This record gives sequence, C-alpha cells and structure tokens, in this order.
Amino acid sequence: MSVTSSRNRDVLASLALLACVAAIAGDDPAPAADLAMRRTAAQQTFLRLADEGRLEEATAIGEQVLAMTTELYGAEGVERVRPLTNLGTIQLRRGNDAAAEQHFREAIDVAERAAGIGSERLVKPLIGLGDALARRQQFSDAALAFERALTLSHAANGFYDSDQLRVLDGLSEVQLGLDNLERANDYQEAQLGIAERHAAEDPDGPIEARMKLGRWYNRTGQPLLARSAFQSARSSIRRLKGKDHPDSVDALLGEAESYRREAALPAASVTLRRALTILDAQAVRDHLKRAEVLLASGDLNISAQFASSAQKAYEAAWVELSGDSALQATREEWFSRPVRIAGPNLARVVNEEGVPIERRSTTASGTQPGQVSASFTVTAAGRAADIVILESDPPGLMDKSMRRLLAFSVWRPRLVDGKIVATENHLLQHEFRYPRPAPAPTTDEGPDAGETGGRIANPTEAGEP
Repeated sequence: MSVTSSRNRDVLASLALLACVAAIAGDDPAPAADLAMRRTAAQQTFLRLADEGRLEEATAIGEQVLAMTTELYGAEGVERVRPLTNLGTIQLRRGNDAAAEQHFREAIDVAERAAGIGSERLVKPLIGLGDALARRQQFSDAALAFERALTLSHAANGFYDSDQLRVLDGLSEVQLGLDNLERANDYQEAQLGIAERHAAEDPDGPIEARMKLGRWYNRTGQPLLARSAFQSARSSIRRLKGKDHPDSVDALLGEAESYRREAALPAASVTLRRALTILDAQAVRDHLKRAEVLLASGDLNISAQFASSAQKAYEAAWVELSGDSALQATREEWFSRPVRIAGPNLARVVNEEGVPIERRSTTASGTQPGQVSASFTVTAAGRAADIVILESDPPGLMDKSMRRLLAFSVWRPRLVDGKIVATENHLLQHEFRYPRPAPAPTTDEGPDAGETGGRIANPTEAGEP
C-alpha cells in the first residue's frame, strides 16, 4: 500500500471517528460505557496523529476527546486535566502560544479545584504554561510556573526524580531570558546531581548529563566550563568502556567546539584529528559520526579563513552522507542553505538608541516590538557581502547592529552536488523589543476645553502601537 493511500485511509478513519463523536453529542447519547470506550479510542488516535506530526488533525480529535471527557465526568472533573494539557501541547507545537496558554491555565484551574493546590496533577500543565509564557518572552511569569511545578514534584517524588529534568531545563531557559546566567547554570548543574543519584541503575546517566552540561556551556559562551565537562565525560567513558571507545567521539567534538569558541584553532584541530583516528579504528564505518567530525573540521577551518581546507572537509562530509539514503535528510539540513556558525548576536531588548539593555530591567508592558531584516550574499569563503537592509522598524534603530553582525559573522556555505557555491539574496530577520514612548501629558485648559475639561492625548502621539 502506498504512503498516500495509507494517509488517506487514516484521514477517513479520523473523519469516521469524528462522526461517531458527533452522534454521541446528539439527542440520543450513548451509554456511559460506550462513551468511555469511544473516548479511549479517540485518545489513541490523538496520540498517533501527534506522533506523526499531523497537528491539525490531532487538534480536532483532541477537542473531541475533551468534549467526551466533559460529558463523562463533568466540567469540574479532574479527568479533564489531561486532555486540556494535551491540547495545550499541540497548540504550542503549532505555534499558537495564546491558545496553548489558555488550555494550560484551564487545566491548572480544574486541577486546583478538583485535587487541591498541592496536587501532582498540576505539574504537567504548569510546565506547559511555563513553556507558553517563555515563548512569549514573559520570562518572570514563566519562572513562577516552572518553580511551582518543581516544588510540587519535590513534594511528590523527592529531590532526585528524573522527571524533574524537564522542569530544570525550562527554568534554565527562562533564567537565560532574564539575563541571569548564574542561576541558569545552577539548574543545569542540578541535573548532573540527579543523574549521579541514579548511577547504580543507569551507569551511562552521569556521562550523558556531563555531555549535556558541556553543550549548555558551549551554547552560552562558557568554553572553559564546557571543556571541563566534556573531559570529565571522556574520563568516565575511558574508565567504564576502555580507551578510545567510540562513545568518546562526541566528547571530543564538544572539546573541539570549546577550543573553537576561544579561537584556539590548533588545539581544536588536534582534538578533531583524534576523533577521526578513533573512528578509523572501528570495524564498521560510522558514516554519520565521521560526517559530524568532518563538518566540525570544515566549520573550524572556515572560521580561520582557511577556505581550501574547509572546502575539502565539507565535501568529504557530503560524501559520507551521500552513501546512505537514511542520511539524505541530514545532508539537506547541513548543506542546503547557509548556516551561521560564528559571530556576534543581536540584542533582544534595546533602548531608544539601539543599545542592548537587560531584560530584567524592562517589562513587557513597557516595550513594543520591532524588527530589522537584511539581504546579502554568502560567499564561498563563508562571509557576507552585498548587504542591503530591507526593512527596519523603527527606522534606523538596529541597522548598524545588523550590518555589524553580518560583517563579523562566519557562515557555512551551501553545497550543490557536493561543491561549495555562493548564495545570493540570503535573508536574515531579527525581532527585538524597545521602550514604548511615554504617553503625552494631558492639560487642563478650563471649561472651554470641551465637555471633558481637558485635551486627550492622541494615541499615535502617545506611542501606542
């Protein structure tokens, strides 16, 4: 059976299920047992559609699951918490953050009334609410949601439950959004403590936790801490699995990235060569892992302006990925478009002159959105040329910052048929927030000023969006 016919069959099945649900909601409701059975079937369909990424269909089925749950248990039934949370999660995946927040808040309200404010049932909708608020850059409110979820999880499961890793990740992200790197680090480092607590049943857990911590440090510009975490992970691999075990390649890749971020290019190059040596010694060729090392080598060389060496590494990575049809998607992800691999970042919040300011010193109500976009050519050497500002709102506020970012950025070029090519008219857009102008003051001009006794400031003059 073809993929198309299979998908059509699934769509018809979903529509049939919706028809059954509509009948249930009509004038002749089915018995409770039958309704419960149909609800279970609908829930299974919802989960399958969500796993397959068919989010619009999953939303329709999820809404029907919620309707059946309400009919079975009533509007105050604690059983409604799960379908509400599921719908919120799907809305997040669809990018509808406002709808997701509404579903999560309703789930929290139902759980509080039906199970109490200390119920563990609140944990998942609170995590979802934290995610929704963080996506909308309401970081302080998101932190409160995540912290409450963590407190409830501690009360129910202790301080070292592995399900808390998801909450700790959320807290790290919102603290990063609040420009509080130290606290963000604390939440990431706490995850290593949880992994070490469970090391007896999962010996690889602490290794994976150190690797994750190293990636966090690299991502947040802390290369010394990153290198320490990766070296610690590699030491554990050597102790548990032997010298030059292939699992150490990922740790070596992380170490090399930490060196690259410090511009210690010779040390990074030596580290990558060691990773390739380990892979060459394996009985079975790991095309994907070799391609990852070659990609890192290409990124390293193009950052150092060694365009010829970068070209050889990128083309070798392309060849590794081209021999296995299962790796075609990875090849497209890496090489079908330019990828920025180094350079400054644009601020998310700026003052009236475009100077970055801490988000903790601003509130969402005190700022308004702006954006700047540019078109440029990514050369075969990985640099930006022919820069043109396409849109700037407010005009000129972030133009210089965008030009500076492009001037000092390094790009992985696009490859076509395994060869590096320049990319013209590449687009980059950045959204930011800047202070909302204060409303114009009103004046009292006496009884002749009109029925209100004063002049009302023009909303446009007051800076209203």
